[in-house]
Amino acid sequence: MENIYYVYALIDPRTNLPFYVGKGKNNRMLQHLKEGATSGVKKNNRIAEIRAAGFEPIAVKLAENMFNEDAYNLEEDVISELGREDIDKDGILTNNRLHAWAPVMTAEVRLAISTWRTGITFSDAHRKNLSKARAGKTYEEIYGEEGATKRREQLTEKRGPMSEERKSNISAAKKGMDAPHDWSEASRKKVSDALTGVPKNLSDDEHKRRQEVNNVLMQCPHCSAEGKGLSMKRWHFNNCKERVS
Repeated sequence: MENIYYVYALIDPRTNLPFYVGKGKNNRMLQHLKEGATSGVKKNNRIAEIRAAGFEPIAVKLAENMFNEDAYNLEEDVISELGREDIDKDGILTNNRLHAWAPVMTAEVRLAISTWRTGITFSDAHRKNLSKARAGKTYEEIYGEEGATKRREQLTEKRGPMSEERKSNISAAKKGMDAPHDWSEASRKKVSDALTGVPKNLSDDEHKRRQEVNNVLMQCPHCSAEGKGLSMKRWHFNNCKERVS
C-alpha cells in the first residue's frame, strides 16, 4: 500500500465555504473543474453557478500523504460533519453519498454490474476518452495488482495459444510491409517513444562508439541528403530513392 492519497474540498469563493468533499490522488481534485469531466449534477450545477457569477471554485487539500483506507475514513468523517444539502440537517455539501468506497466484488455484485452493462454501447468519443486516459499506463496502474493479473489471464484465455496457423496468418498479413517506411508518422513516433531509455545489451565501449557515430553528420552517397549517425545509415542509405540498384 502507498500513502499517495488525499482528502480535498471544493470551496465557493463567494462564501469561503466548502460545497464538495472528496478523496483522490494525483490531480483528481482538479478534474471536477474541467467541464463535463466528472459526474454529480448538484456539484456541477454549483460550479456553473459560481462561474456565472464571475468567480472560480477553489480546490484545496484538507489532508494528504494518506493510505487509501485512511483517506476514505476521513472523507466520510468530513462529509458527516459538514452535512449534505437536502439530506442532512443544515448540510452544505453537494455530495450525494457519505463516502466513495468501492463495492465488495461478490458474485452477486459482479452479476448485477454485468446485467446493468448488457446492451450498453460506448460512443466513439467515449471510447477515445477511455483510450486516452489509459495511454501509457500499465495494467497495474489501471486495474491494480490483483486486477492486472486477472486481466492478463482473461486475455490469455481469450486469445488462446499461439498456434502455427495463427503464426502463419500474422506472417501473411505482414507480407509486403517494409517497416518502418510503410508506417505512419504516428506509428514511428510511438515506436520511438517506446524505445526511448530502453537499455541495450551493449558493452560500455560499444555504447560509447555508437553515441559518437550518432553525433557525426553523414551525407547520402546517392542523393547528398544529410543526417546524423547510424539512423541515417540504417534507414536512408540503402532505401534512398536515388539509389541505383
